[in-house]
Amino acid sequence: MSSKEYKSLNFRQADPEDSEAVYGFICKLEQKKMDYETFKSRFREQVMSPSILLVLAENEGVPLGFLSCHNQNLLHHDGEIYEIVEFVVEEESRGKGVGKKMMEYLEAQLKDYELIEVASNNSRDGAHRFYEQCGFKQSHYKFTKSKK
Repeated sequence: MSSKEYKSLNFRQADPEDSEAVYGFICKLEQKKMDYETFKSRFREQVMSPSILLVLAENEGVPLGFLSCHNQNLLHHDGEIYEIVEFVVEEESRGKGVGKKMMEYLEAQLKDYELIEVASNNSRDGAHRFYEQCGFKQSHYKFTKSKK
């Protein structure tokens, strides 16, 4: 089923009542169960933030995907910079145009920007191909350091 075959594919800003659905997406993305109460508190903060866009993709009220995009006021850029921090589409909806439509929706919401960035785990080859198909170029390395 392509995105054209979804009966009512739509996108909207997530609200606090979406915490359970978004929690499920994030646990799938990170492949681990997180503490729900901690998650819910963080989610509520982000829903209220004017610099964070939280997007849910739905078909007939059923959540199919989620993305969060954060505005960053960085000193080394002259314009608006946005970073996609989380982006996940239900496995059975992948390859059917949902992610591409979510990206188009995001870009329409952002309108004027200098750059959209996204980091993706080295192991997510499918995600890398998706981002390249959406016009992203690999221009940076991202390094992380765990306290543990």
